[in-house]
Amino acid sequence: MDKFFNFIEKGLSEEINFFVFSIDLEHYLVDHYEEMYTENKEATLYLNDLLPDEAQKMEPGMNPDSFCERVKEIVEKSKTL
Repeated sequence: MDKFFNFIEKGLSEEINFFVFSIDLEHYLVDHYEEMYTENKEATLYLNDLLPDEAQKMEPGMNPDSFCERVKEIVEKSKTL
């Protein structure tokens, strides 16, 4: 899960475009599902249930503040599972 949290931290730090990050986020969850599930089943299920919907809401040119805030909330909650 540490790799996932590092990916999130990098994405939210504006190192990459937020729209690109929202697309990459969905791909990351699919590509690393088995690894994440093995490490923490509950957190993985929670993240995969909520983050794809949030990522799909992001459009080019949108203000990313609400997207970033929601992703942070979801990720922080997943750390408690």
